[in-house]
Amino acid sequence: MRCLSDCSDLRFPADRYRELFDRITRGRADASLPQRFGGPTFGAHEITDRIHFVSLDLDTRTGWPDDLSIFLDQYPRQTWLSHRNFGERMQFWMGVHGGFRELGSALQSATAGFREGDVTPERFRQWFVPRLNYLLSHLHTHHQIEDLDYFPILSAAEPRLARGFEVLETDHETIHTTIDALAEAANGFMAAGSGNRDTLLATGERYADASDRLIAQLMRHLDDEEDLIVPLVLDRGEEPLGISWQDHLRRMREG
Repeated sequence: MRCLSDCSDLRFPADRYRELFDRITRGRADASLPQRFGGPTFGAHEITDRIHFVSLDLDTRTGWPDDLSIFLDQYPRQTWLSHRNFGERMQFWMGVHGGFRELGSALQSATAGFREGDVTPERFRQWFVPRLNYLLSHLHTHHQIEDLDYFPILSAAEPRLARGFEVLETDHETIHTTIDALAEAANGFMAAGSGNRDTLLATGERYADASDRLIAQLMRHLDDEEDLIVPLVLDRGEEPLGISWQDHLRRMREG
């Protein structure tokens, strides 16, 4: 992975992961910035020849169809937190998702402020680079864990939901393609000189469009991913499914 232009010194070390996500989920914004304002690029991500789910496309769907909501109907969201099978792994996973939502919302609010002229392009660029880098780098790692660990195990445990997990994997590819476009737009915005105001604003607007698309895709994906996975885990339990922390650590040791 490579960082957004001129921001190598702004990347976050891995050992600050938990601390920073705690800050994000508690909503502790940088006091030196307006309260409304609350990456690295990746290599080319080609969409494979996997089946294209027209009705379940990330940019157009509004939730799962009935055949993929069989467990959600039994375990609606309002019951999750109090359920005895809502274990440590699900609590952590949902906490990470909460951090993505908080940071995505902050980026979205900052972009709206830039478009409305509430903050200068120079100040906006200074603010969004480290936060975007943080979001994109952790999305990349998070999706790898899901694709290689969660999805294969859960899909095998409940074949009726296999199509849903294939959709979620396709979501990851779609999101990473959007990330490539966003990083390109962000680098163009960072490279624009302050001397040419029209160019600066035009590149900023291209970045804002790409950012809004990523956040919209991410919010849809997080909701649907949780609606597919959490009810299944509540029905079966983390340990019987083999996705507890102990199971995860064992698989890491085994390589």
